[in-house]
Amino acid sequence: MDVDALNRDCVSEVSVVWPEGEDGKRFIPDYWVDWKKSGETVALVEFLEPTMSIGELYVDDPKYDLRPAVEVPHLRELLISNITSRAILQQLGLP
Repeated sequence: MDVDALNRDCVSEVSVVWPEGEDGKRFIPDYWVDWKKSGETVALVEFLEPTMSIGELYVDDPKYDLRPAVEVPHLRELLISNITSRAILQQLGLP
């Protein structure tokens, strides 16, 4: 995810989970960062602070996605055959 470009092109908003409402005494350290352009979400990330892990990552605009596109060899043959989704995943070497 191209965070520098998101910060440059979008408005970001950080939110946190308040189980008792915003006036409560406790909160859950489950943070959401949402980048918006023209009021629409372009990307978001859920960050779980206690475990320092990503719970969810969503990038709607491909210009902010730095990962290469997924390439599936023989995709057409896989899609038109009667093969199950489990078999497709096995052929791709995925669990």
